[in-house]
Amino acid sequence: MSMPDNNTMILNFIRHITPKPLKSVYHFIMAFLGALAYGFPSRKLHVTGVTGTSGKSTTIYFLTQLLEGLGKRACALSTIEFVLPSGRRLNDKKMTMLGRFFIQRFLRRAVAEGCEYALVETTSEGVVQHRHRFIQYDIGVLTNLYPEHIESHGGFEKYKAAKIAFFKHIARRAAKRVHGKNVSRVLIANCENQYAPEFLQSFSVDRVVCFGGKHQWHCACADTRVVLDGIETGRNGISFKFFGKEVHTYILGEHNADNIAAAVAVLVALGFEEERILKLLPTLKQPPGRLERIEEGQNFHIMIDYAFEPRAMEALYKTVEIVPHKRILHVFGATGGGRDKSRRAILGEFVAQHADVLFLTDEDPYDEDPMSIIEQVARGAFIGGAIEGKNLFKILDRREA
Repeated sequence: MSMPDNNTMILNFIRHITPKPLKSVYHFIMAFLGALAYGFPSRKLHVTGVTGTSGKSTTIYFLTQLLEGLGKRACALSTIEFVLPSGRRLNDKKMTMLGRFFIQRFLRRAVAEGCEYALVETTSEGVVQHRHRFIQYDIGVLTNLYPEHIESHGGFEKYKAAKIAFFKHIARRAAKRVHGKNVSRVLIANCENQYAPEFLQSFSVDRVVCFGGKHQWHCACADTRVVLDGIETGRNGISFKFFGKEVHTYILGEHNADNIAAAVAVLVALGFEEERILKLLPTLKQPPGRLERIEEGQNFHIMIDYAFEPRAMEALYKTVEIVPHKRILHVFGATGGGRDKSRRAILGEFVAQHADVLFLTDEDPYDEDPMSIIEQVARGAFIGGAIEGKNLFKILDRREA
């Protein structure tokens, strides 16, 4: 069990009483100082930023594998891990987009290790705090967008505006040359998402790329289209057609077809040949903690997934339904720190309607009472039909659960 310490509580109090305009100035200055201290390293890299409600980390995970398969040296910062040619380590910082000094120091090290490409998971909260400032992004990717993180931003429109501000940042990027060649500004979006036009049609850039399935497209402004066709899902992976050719991957989850398409769109924008990209897709590996299967010789299935919001949970259960099973036992919780409290009951209700047994436990409470979070999830589970002591159990200790 984890409880908030005094330092965390003091810092949260200071953040709460500091005026927003003053916070914004502070974050901007820190972004500049971080870049200045490390010599503006992004000027020497091809930088791709991936944003969206979900799929950011997975898209970067796939992109990293593909770039390495193409023989390129790449670095990556995501919720999952930090990657450099010298090695990789899990992200244990409890943050998706790290502070300005961390990012700039990381990028300078990437340059020192001979990286050509940098992949940066770029969040709306990071944009609000100017963590993207003084990073010369070349490509911006929108994986998807739907109402989420509403409480932290004060409404969906403000959340969307933060994402759009990131694309505006790329469109305004100064001229850039890497290894003696001009670097284009490219915007990429999932055009099956209804908000894509707001991201692509408002800015003047060198190239616009759209990706998605063959359903309704909401944007007709693309210079290049990366289209998925004939998606088939199974317990051994997903298959689809890219550029008219059949592709089978060992990646679980129908939603991951979009994440693969996003990665392919980036590679196309970078100028890699379609044939070379297609040959690598069957080699892709599942990201850790994303529909990850654990096989230790047991006579039951174990699947670990990061799903923290309703749509991600729905995607998880779509995959679970494909795997043969008799019962579903689900161990889960909800994140603290004031993060979208309203979704806790929604998650509880959904899981109660789809799992046979629920074990509610501590996840990452930050400065909140972990038992209070569990109770909020449980309220939704009761609405979904769960009965405490019969098919719902509250176990505060995560290891015990």
